[in-house]
Amino acid sequence: MSDHRLTRRGVLRLLGGALLSVPARSFASKSAGATLTSELRKFIDAGQVAGVVALISHAGRDVYFEALGSQDLERHLPMRTSTIFDIRSMTKEITATALMCLVEDGKLRLEDAVSTYLPEFASLKVAIPGQPPRSPSRPVTLLDLLTETAGMAPDRPDPISNITRVLDRPLAEVVKIVATQPLIADPGAPWLYSSMGYAVLGRVIEVRSSQQYEHFVSDRILRPLDMRDSFFFPPREKRPRIAAMYNLETTPLHRDVIDIYRKGAKYSAPEFGMFSTARDMERFFRMTMNGGTLNGRRILNSESVRAMLQPRVPTSLDGISQGLAWFICTDPSKQSELRLTKGSFGAAGASGTFGWIDPDRQLIRLLLMQRFGGTDTERNTFMYLADEVS
Repeated sequence: MSDHRLTRRGVLRLLGGALLSVPARSFASKSAGATLTSELRKFIDAGQVAGVVALISHAGRDVYFEALGSQDLERHLPMRTSTIFDIRSMTKEITATALMCLVEDGKLRLEDAVSTYLPEFASLKVAIPGQPPRSPSRPVTLLDLLTETAGMAPDRPDPISNITRVLDRPLAEVVKIVATQPLIADPGAPWLYSSMGYAVLGRVIEVRSSQQYEHFVSDRILRPLDMRDSFFFPPREKRPRIAAMYNLETTPLHRDVIDIYRKGAKYSAPEFGMFSTARDMERFFRMTMNGGTLNGRRILNSESVRAMLQPRVPTSLDGISQGLAWFICTDPSKQSELRLTKGSFGAAGASGTFGWIDPDRQLIRLLLMQRFGGTDTERNTFMYLADEVS
């Protein structure tokens, strides 16, 4: 069984992977929407994925919204546009938005040291191979965590290495364990993915809001945006709509052992824990694209959204930088095959959840599926053809 901890590598694989499964010239004879449907069906028919939901929105209007394949192969349930997905690392953009709400409330600043709110982080050490442990050159800040430049190790520490599956410890306990682990570089180091940084941010949200992380997110983001099918712990009445998780790390496609209902879970997982639908995520994306507002409800000030979408540090992929949670295209010439524009931004999760936003064109593209392993050809094909549909 593989480790699904490094969940945001998916977006980097997407942008760096093979573009199409078939030559582009074969698309010319069909309408753009029909071609996209046909190509996505090929992946399902080939047993590469159980099913998908794809949504393309232009200027607030759906131009493509389709559910294809199966939500649950074993139970013979068809995929529906209302199917609920485990969105994995797309949760991070939700967490970052929640943190910015507290910045606007005056309860914290991005430049603040994490130890200001979580004293257990005051004694962090840096442990570089071949060198004795030492104090870091400066404290880790909230901004370091948001931009993946805190010097944190990419792997979870052994006491909680399986937290992505067992979810058996509350957030406060998990973060206390994280605070005992040494950094592998000084804060302000080059970009290095570390999922646990967002767990720490979730705990800061709890401390400064005096609410549980998931309750604060619901109060400040989910309910105001009418994201009725988004949550961290699946309510019983929603469970029949949750898509089963599959695995293609070893062929053929087979059901993953992960408990999609998270029975008895205690860990809210600010780095990977939210469930949502294509419609709900389109609303969250549109709010961000609109500068923090949707249908008269303001979640963030436009200045806060601009701060989130400011490219901060280069990632490991040419032309893509890290903002506050979001990945941002800074050089379209290095991503021309996917037709990205400068300033467009997106997010992805390890199980195949993916979305990309083009604010200049008022375009939102979402592709949701539930599969660990395999390649990113489905997402590459979707991105290429979605440009034709829009």
